[in-house]
Amino acid sequence: MIKLAPSAGVVIAGTAHVSQWSVHEIALTAARDYGNPYTEVVVTAQFSGPNGATTTVRAFWDGDRDFKVRFCPTAKGQWTYSIGSTPADGGLTKSGSFIVDPPKPSDHGFLRRDAGYPTAFVFDDGTRYFMLGTTYYAIAGNARASERWRESVTNLARYGINKVRLFLDAPDVTGKGQPIPIFHPPSSPFADRADERLDIDHWRAADRIVQLMGDQSLLADLIVFPYRRDEAAVGTLAQDERYLRYVLSRYAAFPNVIWCLVNEWNYSILPHAYWDAMGRLASREDPWARAGDNPRALTIHQQTRPDWNFPNATWPSHTDIQFGVRNLGTATKVGDEWQQPADGVGVFEHGDQWGNYSIVRNWTGEHPVVNDEFGYIGEPIDQSAGKQRGGNHPRLTREKHRNALWGIVVGGGYAAAGDKNDYADGRPYMSSNWHDVPEYGDLKRVADFFTAPGLEYWKMTPHNEVITSGVRVYALAEPGRQYVIYAAAGGAFTVDLPAGDYTAHRFDPRTGDELSLRDIPGETSYEFSCPDPQDWVFRLSIVDRGSRTAAA
Repeated sequence: MIKLAPSAGVVIAGTAHVSQWSVHEIALTAARDYGNPYTEVVVTAQFSGPNGATTTVRAFWDGDRDFKVRFCPTAKGQWTYSIGSTPADGGLTKSGSFIVDPPKPSDHGFLRRDAGYPTAFVFDDGTRYFMLGTTYYAIAGNARASERWRESVTNLARYGINKVRLFLDAPDVTGKGQPIPIFHPPSSPFADRADERLDIDHWRAADRIVQLMGDQSLLADLIVFPYRRDEAAVGTLAQDERYLRYVLSRYAAFPNVIWCLVNEWNYSILPHAYWDAMGRLASREDPWARAGDNPRALTIHQQTRPDWNFPNATWPSHTDIQFGVRNLGTATKVGDEWQQPADGVGVFEHGDQWGNYSIVRNWTGEHPVVNDEFGYIGEPIDQSAGKQRGGNHPRLTREKHRNALWGIVVGGGYAAAGDKNDYADGRPYMSSNWHDVPEYGDLKRVADFFTAPGLEYWKMTPHNEVITSGVRVYALAEPGRQYVIYAAAGGAFTVDLPAGDYTAHRFDPRTGDELSLRDIPGETSYEFSCPDPQDWVFRLSIVDRGSRTAAA
């Protein structure tokens, strides 16, 4: 997707050529030294392109006297640029031009909410994107300590996972204040946070991660601000804004980058209004934030709770829910947090129940809905399940993890997983070291099912009401045209269909095997039976009589 190079491209007759949707990097060297270039110098570049297109981009400091401008051209043709700085510095002044050629086949532009189908994502060139992610919070530390993270990225792509959630500033403690034995000292954006002195090696490690993910067609879901339960994000409001602008200047030009302001914002000492203001700033100052009515992917993550916390904000592109194994009993809202019972059986015992509810509960038809922590693979404590003998909750099973995933996607939503199994080299969701487990196959089968030719999932919405009998059965539909039905507990169920004949297929989510069933008539209640009490998926499509007649 992205090729990052220190040069501007191939030089022909003195004019650089780059391809559309690629990252064009311009290097600058300051004429003098600064005490702290991060806080003392602002470098701005103005780009002008075809049809009057203009884009303003900030440069970022990259160590010593080095500054860089990263730019992604959105249109083919001639572009010019002019760069200047405050305070004025001859080394940070530059102008030039380049030619933008057609994009490479692997480059599709930025990911956006689709204005035409607003519960779906789409790239700038119209390519569809079915979001299925995972979590590698501390991958930047791995990128400084070893090369093992590369294996993880390439294996994710092999399994159809196309998004990675990662901290730009990974925590060194768990929520209970216990050290996470991964990388010590942990990699941080700041060598000295108090004095705002950047650790450039950290940022260069993050560059390598974003670049490799782009090469593998993976999105880097950058969690911008550090996760801190009892401190401010970075420092003062001015420091937070400067940090956010630096992140934008360094990574906004990458089409495979999407934004998440902070993880579990409710637990910070900063209020809802503060994060709302940060979201508006990110949307306003990202040079590629909008393309017509299609906003770039930008959101904020929250604690385990059933309601989306920013329903009236205009800057999020999509709803980002965390609702999984910790969906405990009746919750009481206190300030910005939900105070839940410390123990007890969850409201939703089964994964498909909480997965589907997390999407349907927040479905407006105006935004994609993503459950970014529906349950980690190998979750050691499944609080939605009753306690075992001895007083401990069981681990999250593979079956329940798969149930939750299918509950989400048949609710019309998207999901991110993560591996929380214990290994000698750390839990992968933090360490980003690869360990192959069967759940990855379950994830791939979901990806393959929804991206197969013929299924237009972006036109479908949750319609559980068409299921008139059955236990734990859910429906995603474009009524009268296409249906995906998930029977989480097997058995028999009845579905109401409007007029027409339908083809039917039964899909095994454990193996990927698919069986064609006989055509079924519409405008009736039709009963299906699963072959056993395991989970099964059914796909129904209206018969195109014209095509069948022509074929005959």
